[in-house]
Amino acid sequence: MRDRKKHIAFVYEGEKTEKVLVDRMKELFFQDIADVLIFSFPACGNIYMIWNKLRENEFEIDVIDAIREISPKAEEILEGYSPRDFSEVYLFFDYDAHNDNLPQVYRNTDVVQEMLHAFDNETENGKLYISYPMIESLREMNTKIEDYKSLYVPIDELIHYKQYVSEKIEFQNFGCLTREQWEAACRGSVKRAHLIVSFQDELPTYHYFLNELTQKKIYEAQRERFVKLNHMVGVLNSLPLFLLEYFEEEFWKRVICRENEKEQPYENCNSGRLYGESR
Repeated sequence: MRDRKKHIAFVYEGEKTEKVLVDRMKELFFQDIADVLIFSFPACGNIYMIWNKLRENEFEIDVIDAIREISPKAEEILEGYSPRDFSEVYLFFDYDAHNDNLPQVYRNTDVVQEMLHAFDNETENGKLYISYPMIESLREMNTKIEDYKSLYVPIDELIHYKQYVSEKIEFQNFGCLTREQWEAACRGSVKRAHLIVSFQDELPTYHYFLNELTQKKIYEAQRERFVKLNHMVGVLNSLPLFLLEYFEEEFWKRVICRENEKEQPYENCNSGRLYGESR
């Protein structure tokens, strides 16, 4: 008989770094509360393909069925499961500044914006989270950086970014990250998101985070202020932001407030759940 824990799907591109990170996140935060199935898209597969499959079917097919049709590997993993078995679907995507992975027919379309609109609810088509410029940006998620020029990468230099961050010492071994390191990355990611969206170099309140530092608003700020005007991308990782949204206010209180309370009083820290508790 299948475990009574709820089932969650994590979908990501790539097979190496993403797998190590998502597996570690699953092990530390979801092991006791959910049965997490993880799907990757190797060999030129990507989340664009899921969006396109749903679009072709006028969004009348389930995202789990779309994943099953696109990926033989996913079809194997999903054997014995139906879409109704999954309470939530999350998609993790690297920002493609050059649209290299985008089919030619969509090159003049703001597909990322359309994808964020389509994938905006984890209980429906799924919820999309974007890392800028890529998942390896986790190595730069800390709150101690004083040179804020390092928060941004010129688009023309993105080809060198993976090598650049691989030389950083912090968060070097993704497979051995501790909860404390993930929590530090949460604080750093929130601070960076606040800087990108609002030009505020400080930790925001929880409700500001939920309402103003959304994936859509982060993308709009990246596109309008950095990519179009300055031909650069603000470095930001989506996995810590996902954790802060998923585990809600009690997790925020545990991870963010202790850092923030030195600067300003915190309000409304009285509801939600800790990681390890059911949603």
